[in-house]
Amino acid sequence: IRVDEGMTANYPFNDASGTNAYDISGEDQVAKLYPATSGGTGPVWTTGKFDGGLSFDGSEDYLTLGKQVMYALTNFSISVWVKTNQSAAGTNRDQDPAILGLRQTGSDYNEFALTNYNGNLAWYDEFGAEANTYNSNTSISDDDWHHVVVNRSGTTLSFYLDGELLGNDTTGSDIVGRSDLAWTTDSYVLEAGRANITGGLYFA
Repeated sequence: IRVDEGMTANYPFNDASGTNAYDISGEDQVAKLYPATSGGTGPVWTTGKFDGGLSFDGSEDYLTLGKQVMYALTNFSISVWVKTNQSAAGTNRDQDPAILGLRQTGSDYNEFALTNYNGNLAWYDEFGAEANTYNSNTSISDDDWHHVVVNRSGTTLSFYLDGELLGNDTTGSDIVGRSDLAWTTDSYVLEAGRANITGGLYFA
């Protein structure tokens, strides 16, 4: 994840074991592996695109990233490798399977989610007065590796897949999250594998 000043977190997932995924950006944003239910296993260490990776089961696995990774940002870039055959959608667009997402309890907390919407790369955010959604209409659910990049510059979102621009979208001007609230609970944190919303689907 990058901002104008440089990288804020980089998780190569080469840890191979344990319940922590370590950040190599120099910012020390340690991520933690969780099952959503007591007694669950959480994400499983496996082979990734480059060396290590994590496998998510789509029912309870998620990863909490460092709580300051994207705090109060306007401009940012997200880069992630994904391999999936999942094709699912939530009842509402903020409940779609989230590759990466921020969700907090309450209302209008400037959240977002990079999602898999019926097998297509998609997006949801509340950076403005109204919810904003984007559907690339481009599949990522072919069980092959894909490099996904989202760049936000001001109110412009740009979506890339495997080095090709899929399209742009216009969003609001709000920062990520709420600058007047401390990120002190698990319901107010950046996560991979889900977006921590009631009824939300898990990514697999």
